[in-house]
Amino acid sequence: MRVKLEELVEEVSERTTINNQHPVLTSSRSGIYLQEDYFKKQVASKDNTGYRVIRKGEFTYRAMSDTGEFYPNKLECTDIGIVSPAYPVFKIKDYRILPDYLKYYFKSRSFQKSITAFVQGSTRASMKFGKMKSISIDLPDEDKQNQILNTIGILENIIDKYELEIDHLNNLIKARFVEMFGVPGANSKGWNEIKLGEVCSLQNGYAFKSSDYINKSGVLNCRMSNIRPDGGFDAEYHPKYLPEEYWDKCSGYRLFDGDVIIAMTDMASDPKILGVPTIVSTNGKKFLLNQRVGKLSFLHDDRMNRVYLMHSLGQKYIRKELAKSAAGSTQINVGKPAILNINIYDPPRSLQDQFATFVAQVDKSKFVLSNELTMCDFYIRLIHDRVMHSRINLRVAQ
Repeated sequence: MRVKLEELVEEVSERTTINNQHPVLTSSRSGIYLQEDYFKKQVASKDNTGYRVIRKGEFTYRAMSDTGEFYPNKLECTDIGIVSPAYPVFKIKDYRILPDYLKYYFKSRSFQKSITAFVQGSTRASMKFGKMKSISIDLPDEDKQNQILNTIGILENIIDKYELEIDHLNNLIKARFVEMFGVPGANSKGWNEIKLGEVCSLQNGYAFKSSDYINKSGVLNCRMSNIRPDGGFDAEYHPKYLPEEYWDKCSGYRLFDGDVIIAMTDMASDPKILGVPTIVSTNGKKFLLNQRVGKLSFLHDDRMNRVYLMHSLGQKYIRKELAKSAAGSTQINVGKPAILNINIYDPPRSLQDQFATFVAQVDKSKFVLSNELTMCDFYIRLIHDRVMHSRINLRVAQ
């Protein structure tokens, strides 16, 4: 049975009447969080009188998006909170739909496709609640909804287990770095310190325009979003395709496996990737370097190991120094001189290579776990996009 969301949900109009009436919350792609936990500080207005009130079990979302995607989330982390007036708040009024079923529906690609026609704006997209609630969805009976939720729960428990194991492996790498090179920022082992510019040059990316993008091709734009906050490189993250002829037209901006790149810009309110370095892994695809992503090239091939360099630049104290030199209000940018002026330790190349060998061994284990995570994510997407629309039967081995 297909029903419109407006038959199932209604907007909540409650507002605060005094400042700091309830905890301030933020809604991200992954869920709703206390703002002071998510940003490690308060970023809301000093006077939050008039903010929207949201209670446990109700939904909200950011009505503006840089990617054109919108993720309504259900409040679960606290009993009551407040969000910016720009965040629509709504609740279920017809309990033919289970709250958690609706929560997972909002994560589906089918929902993202459904809202495309209602998204307004080109550079920064917006989605008004009045438009979103006009979307129609398939609504199975309650037993089927519970069956779907049970299956997703099993898969999410498996995902949690794998993510904990990956976190443990990442901590092993951090511990080995400290063991071999000392506490980051303290130089407890007395290494010689050099400027990054003594061993690397930095190339800025090309300023591609939104009009350059096409629906599909074999050439992709390497953007900041391909650099993940944990230092990984995600070749599949929100791909943007460029015409095939750009591979030759912009040959000076080609990227290859093993290239070291660094994020040179971020959002001022939530700087998660500014200064984060990563090593490119193309997965056989053709990538061109985008503006505000910098490519580091070694001036002396035998001076520094790229794996050691990436982990050195990824230390928190270095990223904090770069953030201090960044300029901008809504979007902050760090320039080439600030990056090349970074101080890094210069231990013997043999020690750098030993560390890189250790990382490679750990990465093999992480690769296996990441593949398992990818499969779990695939099955959840399958449930989102097919089971929720009654196109396949649901069978899961427990």
